[in-house]
Amino acid sequence: MELRAYWVIVLRRWWLPALATAAAAIVSFWASPLTQRDYTATMRVLLSVPSEPPRGNYFTYDKYYSLLSTEYLTDDFIEVVRSRSFREDVLKELNEPPATALSITSQPRTERAPRILTVSVTAEDADLTRRAADAAVLVLTTRSGDYFVQLGPRALSARIIDPPVVVPPSAAGRNYLNIALRTLVGLAAGIGLTFLLHYLDPAVYAKEEIERLTGLPVLAEIPSVRRGK
Repeated sequence: MELRAYWVIVLRRWWLPALATAAAAIVSFWASPLTQRDYTATMRVLLSVPSEPPRGNYFTYDKYYSLLSTEYLTDDFIEVVRSRSFREDVLKELNEPPATALSITSQPRTERAPRILTVSVTAEDADLTRRAADAAVLVLTTRSGDYFVQLGPRALSARIIDPPVVVPPSAAGRNYLNIALRTLVGLAAGIGLTFLLHYLDPAVYAKEEIERLTGLPVLAEIPSVRRGK
């Protein structure tokens, strides 16, 4: 079957793909809620593990192992910041209940900055975001070692190299990418249903189909008569 024949099949029931596409677009639009982004405060923290003091007059790799330990602890501290315990410690500093809408996340470290941790605090209110960021700074700089009891309370230090800055949310909107994808799915479903109905339809619409089914040539055909003539 030629490509033009497929196009004719779709045009014969063009209303079906159009209806499916329109229905998918309308339902997706109303089912996609307005997204209101929250206020965000982002800071960068430099973590370090002090080197062990020399115990003799000989060469050691104490600084190398200190840097290596810091990189491993940075990976662990990323998960610490994402944990419920860290969030609860920040809320305690704020004197806020645990049900407060507050999110604290951290980004994975990069190869160019293996000992630097990026922490983001997100909340619906600008004042809450600012206070939560300050509380997170306090917990990071004074109680980081509490999360690694095997090292001791003072074995890990955190220094804020980029203080938190509150960024206002962007304008509310819908996820138009999802709407577009769902609309395309509706179009594909409509086209698929069109071909299914054509396959189940016993009627013959073109002389080429008669010749293909019977193996006999068509000698004549009655032209369609338009209304009003």
